[in-house]
Amino acid sequence: MLEIKNDRFYLTRGDSCALQFKATIPLYETDRAIFQITTPITPEGEYEVILEALLPPNMDNNSFVVPLLPEDTEQWHEGAYLWTLTVYQDPEYDEEGQIIGTGGRYTTSFEKGIMYIIGGKKNGNLE
Repeated sequence: MLEIKNDRFYLTRGDSCALQFKATIPLYETDRAIFQITTPITPEGEYEVILEALLPPNMDNNSFVVPLLPEDTEQWHEGAYLWTLTVYQDPEYDEEGQIIGTGGRYTTSFEKGIMYIIGGKKNGNLE
């Protein structure tokens, strides 16, 4: 089950959901977003990316949609994780197809928040 309060998401481990982020500016078919979920940053500044998705825009409602599947969430431990959504308008790519910046149409936008994983299923079994 997914519950959203401000910039905080509460998701039961092993569940699926689709997070939708509405854009406040017009999106174009060439725009992309990178959504990441990471472990909390340690005092040493270290963290681990546990999910990363490159997303095309949903042109029907000017948004980006992040699908989270049971196999994504059931391996995560209970606790708090950080999420970020970085939107690249008219992105530029390097030789390996990685986004390295924007083409200058607009600046890159950035959102962040906390995702809490609570109880639920792990490896298909309730815990």
